[in-house]
Amino acid sequence: MELSLSNTTSKTNQQEALFMYDQLFRDIVLAVPDESIQDMYEFCEKQYRGNAQEQLFLKTLKEKYSSHSPVWWYSQEAFLYRMVNKALRTHQYDILYLLRVFIRHLHEEIVVKQKEESIGERKLFRGQGMDKETFDRIRMNKGGLLSITNFLSTSSELEAALRFARIALNNKKQVSVLMEITVDKNAVVPVANITDLSAYKMEQEWLFSMGSVFRIGSVESSPEGIWIIHLTFTNDQDEQLNALKEHFKKSMTDSNTCLNFAKLMHQLAAWKKSEYFYLMALENETGWQRRSVLFNDLAMVKGELEKYDEALAYYQKSLEIKDAQGSDSKADKATTYNNIATLYHKQKKKDQAIEYFQKAIETCNAQGNKEDELVATLHANIAMILDDQGKYEEALEKSEESLKIRIKIFPAIHPSVASGYGTIANILHSMGSYAKAIEYIQKAVDIDRQALPPDHPQTLLHMHNLDVFKQYQCN
Repeated sequence: MELSLSNTTSKTNQQEALFMYDQLFRDIVLAVPDESIQDMYEFCEKQYRGNAQEQLFLKTLKEKYSSHSPVWWYSQEAFLYRMVNKALRTHQYDILYLLRVFIRHLHEEIVVKQKEESIGERKLFRGQGMDKETFDRIRMNKGGLLSITNFLSTSSELEAALRFARIALNNKKQVSVLMEITVDKNAVVPVANITDLSAYKMEQEWLFSMGSVFRIGSVESSPEGIWIIHLTFTNDQDEQLNALKEHFKKSMTDSNTCLNFAKLMHQLAAWKKSEYFYLMALENETGWQRRSVLFNDLAMVKGELEKYDEALAYYQKSLEIKDAQGSDSKADKATTYNNIATLYHKQKKKDQAIEYFQKAIETCNAQGNKEDELVATLHANIAMILDDQGKYEEALEKSEESLKIRIKIFPAIHPSVASGYGTIANILHSMGSYAKAIEYIQKAVDIDRQALPPDHPQTLLHMHNLDVFKQYQCN
């Protein structure tokens, strides 16, 4: 089993952004009601079509799932544990959605098992081969956090773990490691002795649920060439990322599970997956208010996918429903007008963009209690139009107003704050203030690196702009 390393920086408690999104996924899954596991079976049927051995396991799984514990099924030498952990390690949320019921069952069984036993303080061990890059990152980060996305199998028997570590001694592409883990009773992420539940009772196996975090201690080599990594199970976390996670989580606790997944995918800019989940969420909604919001959200995703006609059609559906039902929410309409304007601007249809931005502003101003987030967005978009028109001083003023609001209402490393810095940087660059533009775009990049995956479109855009601005300064 490979590890998902989520901290190798100089800041002791800093973690990688993807681990935060994995935690959001975990929270969504653990809130899923008990529902059919049929879609997992259908997915596995397609994945292993033509594989007689795995098809036989799948047949048994379908027929006798409730006859054995989730741990028993997980511990089988078959595709299930590999599929679950690979999807967790590689952040394949569409696959994880299909596995959601089993993942929740497995997690809950570890929780129950943990409560039945008094853990106390103990040592657990895991031996494995590790790629050299990951090992070097761990070794260079003593005192930092190692965050593991997937379920993690360990043993209370040192010799059992050493057997696995020795297998890698002759593999020149890997480093043979033994993880020595100190665990105490105060651990938040569940861990339990699953020996009596496992299909194989050859060793004292302990299973950590997904999302375990460890403090990295010393790393030393044994006489036989096995590297011993000392870890302590911890509840410590990156405070800034945790604040951002709690902020995002507020919008991902809906009773419609597909909607929660759609929003998670949207935040990750996984547009095709977001579209898939929004369409599924729409199938489960009949109320006009929720459908109008979903039409608006789906339209945003369609726009990102450059399906502009479809996006506009969904925006119009959203407005039509609000008008037909006599909705008096000006903020709702202003948001949709703003989104339509943004869509037109993306298509370089500037006249239509200005028309709808004006509608959004007028509608927003007609609302008694203005929504800060909407006002900040409108200021930023107005600044974008003014910048296009060469009205740089006015654009700068509007973009600064927008950023001021975002800093007030969002966590410090929210992507919208980074976007605000990026907007100001663009305007400063247009004005020829290259040094100042670099200062602001660097702030945007710094936040992006903390809050977004490295391949996120916003991160890539801001990094590209940073390079461009530096070239202008040199010239």
